[in-house]
Amino acid sequence: MSETGLVPERDISHEEIERYRSDGYLVLRDVVAAAKVTAFRDAVREVVARHAEPRPPAPLRDTYAKAFVQVFNAWTFDPRVRELVFDPGLARLAARLMGVSRLRLFCDEVLYKEPGAGHTPWHQDLSACPFEPNTGITLWIPLCEVSVEMGTMYFARGSHEAGELGPYDISDETDRDLGAFVRERGLECVDTGPMLPGDLSFHDGWIVHGANENRTGQMREVIVLHYFPDGQRVAAPTNPTRERLLGAVAPLLRPGDLAACELWPRVPW
Repeated sequence: MSETGLVPERDISHEEIERYRSDGYLVLRDVVAAAKVTAFRDAVREVVARHAEPRPPAPLRDTYAKAFVQVFNAWTFDPRVRELVFDPGLARLAARLMGVSRLRLFCDEVLYKEPGAGHTPWHQDLSACPFEPNTGITLWIPLCEVSVEMGTMYFARGSHEAGELGPYDISDETDRDLGAFVRERGLECVDTGPMLPGDLSFHDGWIVHGANENRTGQMREVIVLHYFPDGQRVAAPTNPTRERLLGAVAPLLRPGDLAACELWPRVPW
């Protein structure tokens, strides 16, 4: 693979940067050759088969557990997945949109929506991040053809400008409260529409967003990368997710320390 990765020839235009920063999200079509993306699909499937946590029977699952099968930090389990997660071309696009020179990986997430899986509640990604300042960008990468019926994302356009709206774990409560915020502000809700392997969807870590249920008989296969600017510092955790994450990922770091550890590595680009 070249030094610039999967997307060596693709740059971000000034117009795209401005649109991302205004709307809080940006969908890019046909950025990567589809075959290059789907080449990673078997490796991701193997990680899910080996490392997805057991879940209770469907009737006993809460809304979050009904939404998807999930694996965190798949890059630590398989070198083939690591190649995708640390692709410099993808990181370069994310860095250009954020306007930063260096990025770190917060985590990757494999998010599979099983046939019949429920919707993903309204939420903000950065509610999980214990950083100061707390900024970040999320890259959503479809590994298969994703129709709207399979569970595409939707965004409340411009909602990232409100910043943190609550110390929430993704849940029925975030769905209720953030949904009320979207309605009260009269924000436009925009769906990404169908996505193909090779399409990329970026969004600001504070944008209020969710995803549709999977109304098909096919698995929705997606991997998500969360980046943050190098140089942010650890903040005292203000919700249970942040507290659990610090204990699991960076137990030796304390508030004020640089957010830098083995599981928050720099992503060169």
